Amino acid sequence: MAQTQTQTQGATDQRTQAAPQTQVVGVTAARPGFTQGLTRPGWVNRLVRQEAIVVADGSGSMNGRKARDASAAILALVTELAKPSNKDAFDTAVVAFDDGAEVALAPTKATEAVPRLVGFNVVDGRGGSTNITAGLQRALDLVLQFEKTQNTRLRPAVLLFSDGGHNVGAPPDAVADQLRQKADLVCVAYAGGDEILLRRLATSPQHFYRCTDGAALRQFLAQVGATMSMTHARGCNATQALGQMQQQP
Repeated sequence: MAQTQTQTQGATDQRTQAAPQTQVVGVTAARPGFTQGLTRPGWVNRLVRQEAIVVADGSGSMNGRKARDASAAILALVTELAKPSNKDAFDTAVVAFDDGAEVALAPTKATEAVPRLVGFNVVDGRGGSTNITAGLQRALDLVLQFEKTQNTRLRPAVLLFSDGGHNVGAPPDAVADQLRQKADLVCVAYAGGDEILLRRLATSPQHFYRCTDGAALRQFLAQVGATMSMTHARGCNATQALGQMQQQP
């Protein structure tokens, strides 16, 4: 069921008032208003930029099919943002984390990122424990960098997914709080994951989702791309729309 409560940027008060809800993203079609009938006004151009950062779990529990499916899901998001109708307006980046975190894809125009993500695997060179704090910190660094270099911009979106729980390093709450002040933070429990923690870290409870398998994650991230395309075309931040995406009950 789509959420109807109005959400604003940095929705700190709303996070404490809204009742926790689990949103299960299945394989049904996205809400038509988010994916179809897009009419982009003439003002949309590459000078009004928006950043999408994926913070991907690359820990050992992600090995195998989960990692391959997650990597394909990231490509689905970037492919959506790279569509010609968006006029090259999106920058994308990927942070992968296990014991630590690294920027696997530095901020790059979505149109240029697509070929670079073909064959990418979130676990390559990783496979350790789960340090969500490290991943969010690297994402915060990228958001601050984007803020300094782009004068005409919309609010960035940070998309965190994990199949487990934070089990090494300092708790992620403090850095998540800093990040929410600068960007919309969407958290996904992927094929498991610590739902209590991920819901708490998100911009609001409505910005927490669960994807039960790789197909659901691919659909979800593609839908995120379509949603950001829609809100960018309207000249507004994606905060509210990212908390109201279609989910299967």
